[in-house]
Amino acid sequence: MCKKNFIFLFLFFLVIINLFSYQVKFIPSQTNPHLIIISDVNAKKVQIAGDWNNWCGTAIDENLSPNIGKLLKNNKGEWFTDVKYLANAKYNFKIIIDGKWQKETYSFEVINSPVKKIGSEITYYNPEANEVIIAGDWNKWAGTENGYLEPALGKMFKDENNIWHYPLTDTHISRGIHKYKFIVNGKFIEGPPLILIIK
Repeated sequence: MCKKNFIFLFLFFLVIINLFSYQVKFIPSQTNPHLIIISDVNAKKVQIAGDWNNWCGTAIDENLSPNIGKLLKNNKGEWFTDVKYLANAKYNFKIIIDGKWQKETYSFEVINSPVKKIGSEITYYNPEANEVIIAGDWNKWAGTENGYLEPALGKMFKDENNIWHYPLTDTHISRGIHKYKFIVNGKFIEGPPLILIIK
């Protein structure tokens, strides 16, 4: 009888662990992931709070925004988000399940090739931005080299997925090696300039 009770308690314990656990997967890998997948079929809502989205708004006014970092759910019951449009950098994030912050901090790194062709584009993902400008050596750093910002020189356009686009045309930029940074809501993104090689 004791043995049966032990087995029952052990199996019950495993079920409880499974109900309240989740897994984080990086597709295809932790370097240059296209997708981050959270396996928690029992969750009603999952968010990713990271340094690229101001920790779901809490880095700005300490209030968690319910609409930032929301993940979608696939037919397997997994939650996922697309991160392939982030600029090259190392990122940290936490998981929020049904409004509760999980303890562990995760990280991944984006190291995309800087080589582009005329006719392609530069993309930048930022769901919070109201305006994104690309400032580089080819447009006098969006005018700031002359002492004032000229948004029209590096204006990026946002699509319905909060991805900002900047076309690389021969009227904008010449072939060669260039440096650039993003200006988000009037402020330069911190860190060293990014490298762009136009073939």
